[in-house]
Amino acid sequence: MISRRALSGLLMTLVGPSSRAGNDRLALGHCQGSCANVDLPTLGYDQFCRSLFDIAASGRLHAVATGSEIRGEMRSLFRARRLYRPSHDEIRVHWRAPADGFSVVKVEFDLECGVPVRGCLGIPDGEFKGLILLGHGMASTPERCFDDADKDYMNALGKRLCGDGYVVWCPYIIQIGNQESQNNIAAMLASHGVSAHNVSCASLDAGEIVCRKLTGASGLNVGVYGVSWAPFSRCIWKPRRGRCGRLSCPDICATRRSS
Repeated sequence: MISRRALSGLLMTLVGPSSRAGNDRLALGHCQGSCANVDLPTLGYDQFCRSLFDIAASGRLHAVATGSEIRGEMRSLFRARRLYRPSHDEIRVHWRAPADGFSVVKVEFDLECGVPVRGCLGIPDGEFKGLILLGHGMASTPERCFDDADKDYMNALGKRLCGDGYVVWCPYIIQIGNQESQNNIAAMLASHGVSAHNVSCASLDAGEIVCRKLTGASGLNVGVYGVSWAPFSRCIWKPRRGRCGRLSCPDICATRRSS
């Protein structure tokens, strides 16, 4: 099995010591173009990813998937006929942060396979135009997508979409800023019968549940958008949904009517 120690070594190749102390609130500090170096340790995502190895060692990973059905040609990659569903209705709120014309709520919940999901839901102050499921790139974080104090390549897209009236769900995609760490985690999960691709897409798919639980809104038009590494999983996610609308964004954005 892939070791937790190996993951730690891969982390240090990217991150090293953090140059800024901070908390989990949206007010992120300046990162001078190397946001992952600051955000991953400061926001706790390095420890979050390491905790997956402890979850596996304690026998809490399960090859159980009862969510939306996956198209036949995709099932070998997802190691299941269906996506993972949130294990129960409980959504743990880490914090709420007001912003300019919207607010951000950081939440955590567990998928039925035993993998926890962390992410941020951006909620406009006014009327909702729809829901965007936003996949961040490998060297970014959900928080950075909603903050323009020092923008990374996500260009504060979550904040801009909230400003346009869209609810935005952005889960953390489990990796620590490099392909090696992602491969390491994926191999560990696979050794327990759990698919990292399924986890990533299920984390996005859960946005409708998170939105409904935290805002009471349902039946919204739903769009999917990804930047950098994220479109790879989004390309897999889109055909899984079957009847999708037009492609309307540079990387990958499928719009559809929520069921």
